[in-house]
Amino acid sequence: MQELENLRQEIDQADEALLQALARRMEAVDHILQRKEAAGLPLFDEKREDSLLSRIVTRAADKGLDARLAEQVLRAVIRHSREVQARRVQHDRNPELGRVARVAFQGTQGAYSWLACRKRFGEDVEPIGYGTFSAAARAVERGEVDLALLPIENVLAGSIYEVYDLLAEGRLHVVGEEVLLIEHCLIGFPGVPLEQLRAVLSHPVALRQCTTFLESLPNARVESYIDSAEAVRKVKDSGDPSLGAIASQEAARLYGLEVLRDGISDHPENYTRFWVIARKPVTVDPRIPSKTSLILVTEHREGALVSCLSALAAQGVNMTKLESRPRRGMPWQYQFHIDVEGNLAEERVVRALDDLRSRARFLRVLGCYPRADHERRRPVPLPPLEVDGLENGADAQPLVSLSRRKERSVVWVGDEAVGQGSLTVAAALMTTLHDEPLARALSALRQNGARILQYPSFCPRLINGELGEGRELVEAARQQGLAVSYPVSSSEEARLAAGRVDLLEIHGAHMQNFNLLAEVGKLGKPVLLYRSMSSTVQELLAAAEVVLEEGNQQVILCEQGIRTFESGTRSTLDLGAVLLIKEQSHLPVLVDPMRAAHSSSRVAPLARAARAVGVDGLILNVALNGSEEPALTLPQFRELAELLAND
Repeated sequence: MQELENLRQEIDQADEALLQALARRMEAVDHILQRKEAAGLPLFDEKREDSLLSRIVTRAADKGLDARLAEQVLRAVIRHSREVQARRVQHDRNPELGRVARVAFQGTQGAYSWLACRKRFGEDVEPIGYGTFSAAARAVERGEVDLALLPIENVLAGSIYEVYDLLAEGRLHVVGEEVLLIEHCLIGFPGVPLEQLRAVLSHPVALRQCTTFLESLPNARVESYIDSAEAVRKVKDSGDPSLGAIASQEAARLYGLEVLRDGISDHPENYTRFWVIARKPVTVDPRIPSKTSLILVTEHREGALVSCLSALAAQGVNMTKLESRPRRGMPWQYQFHIDVEGNLAEERVVRALDDLRSRARFLRVLGCYPRADHERRRPVPLPPLEVDGLENGADAQPLVSLSRRKERSVVWVGDEAVGQGSLTVAAALMTTLHDEPLARALSALRQNGARILQYPSFCPRLINGELGEGRELVEAARQQGLAVSYPVSSSEEARLAAGRVDLLEIHGAHMQNFNLLAEVGKLGKPVLLYRSMSSTVQELLAAAEVVLEEGNQQVILCEQGIRTFESGTRSTLDLGAVLLIKEQSHLPVLVDPMRAAHSSSRVAPLARAARAVGVDGLILNVALNGSEEPALTLPQFRELAELLAND
């Protein structure tokens, strides 16, 4: 037992070291913020954050740690650091936010709104519970409290219109938002078997969100109650072990009852969004990502809503929410609730709202406020890695699985259908074009089978969303009928590039950057996802799953070789992986043989071998001005194209 106690002490010491490291990191974050403020620098560096996450995932794997755990921990730390910096900057601009002592919420101690208050404001602020949303709002108006935190929408139940109506009166303003994961538990007296429960109490919304579990209780009826935490209190006060309640785990602790079953929601990804309400509006530092919320009433005529929304689109203002509901006391008239990304200090937002006012019957700005970072609690949905059977790995990824979608996917990149049966060739230029007319070189690539041009590494990267000197190459490629792909390494870069190229590339170093994967999933642009040299096929499919889960079905996978003991090449081309992917997934697969070839003389055999195992396309490096190993010269590219055509 002494040995066990010693091991536990080692764990305690490791935990203490983690806390000390976190404290040092937060101290450094504070110093960095001071330097940024003094130098007028941007608050956040998304590219650095993405690079840091990718590096940590790789280093965790090298140390034998769970890459998912390392990514999740670091992501949480980064998110907290961003929140700390943003709030300090906001408090400097709006000193009243730094003097908050009392915050109103609807409900009682232990309710989800109470938990949201704790999450948002910490232990130093006193949450004051009120019976209704209206009472909480009036407490702010009268100065009884500094702020109110009121729910505005739930991802399952929808919007809470009463809060919108309170704000439509114009006396209060939205100054922030918070997002809380709702985790329902069945709460009762200790040790009570579920079959002995005769009634389960909770707020009607909570009951609706746990329908499947409640139907599994053989003898319990469902009873609506005013509040989830109050339901727990009622069960406690009754002393009746046949009663249960649905509420938070914290409510069980506060009222001295036991969690009989946790995780009982019909949908685990159950979030509620809250608004922070104040008497006066705030200004938001332009460096902080922000939202602006509006209430709009249009003219009652054909095309009126489209006309209003076009005012936003004309200024490049992105709308994140649009919802309609009848106006109170005005039959057959409707108001629209709109959230847009942007700051009231931005010229484009000001111009858009001015234009919108000229087209609308009524427009009220509810508030401009910092955008909450409300990623899912589990942002890295990697499936367990299965090594004993192919079926288990594919079943763990239903969207990429061939068993889910029997026909093979075809991804259109420009005018090229990747995966339709013919071999797609993408060309990567490795040398500058000074000695070769651009149009002639691109025409030669096109005539010899190339259909996609990879954005060259020697061309300038995106600058302020523009391709700069590379724009000439993109335009010339399209004139020759070549689609253009572009490598992205951050969410911001992906958003900037999406409207300018035909295909977004995510290289192996960023294969597990789940922020980036989720972003390209939302953008809806075709994606070329490379397998890293240290990743399994299952990890590649898991990364593709993240993109598909966000709605983007246009994913192409790429095999470029894996790291082995061989020192004569940079990687070993894993053609068995192509067969494995084809057996498990409907997604098209390309092969990039250049890294594994390590010499132009080996490119053709590897390319032909890839064709033989059923690959959908190839990526080939071409050097226009002489030879740059392992790139092909134009004559070699032409010769290989002829060989592939005859295979």
